Amino acid sequence: MTQDSPQLDIPLSKGKNFLLILGALAFVACGVWLWNIADTDKRHDPTYTKVVSVVCIGFFGWCALIGVTKLLDRKPGLSLGERGITDNSSGFSCGLIEWEDIEGVDVAQVKATRILLIYLADPKAYLSKMNPIKRLMMKLTQRMYGTPVSISSNSLGCDFSTLVTSIESRISKTKSQPIGSLNGS
Repeated sequence: MTQDSPQLDIPLSKGKNFLLILGALAFVACGVWLWNIADTDKRHDPTYTKVVSVVCIGFFGWCALIGVTKLLDRKPGLSLGERGITDNSSGFSCGLIEWEDIEGVDVAQVKATRILLIYLADPKAYLSKMNPIKRLMMKLTQRMYGTPVSISSNSLGCDFSTLVTSIESRISKTKSQPIGSLNGS
């Protein structure tokens, strides 16, 4: 990082996280409703309905918990500093990603959500530092996109274009050669 590139902190968006919590709680309520109608529903086997209900309550309850945690989190969602990118934007963030470990970046799109993919020289080194749940989720991301590290602007206080431009600019200042192109940004 050069002297003219001070640390850039992108805050977490309290509004976006509040909406995440509301949406997650709505799905938890749907899961509770499914549980309550499971024994009287004639269209589906009660066991099947209860399993769907438990999965819905568990997953979206966990999402609501992450949302509350991020709503109360005072740390930046993303920091671009001298050593690298410190990701704190989601429940599956991997923390510090050092500039020298980044081999390339790209953009993927899932429906209307664009995701910045960060390709690492040694993904296993990052995966080994994670707790088992984060490791599992990051391995799923790696199977889908070829890298365990993905960053969305969904919980950040910036739009996706600003996220991409900021990271691309910092990477080009730290690397003597271009490391990849951003498609779809």
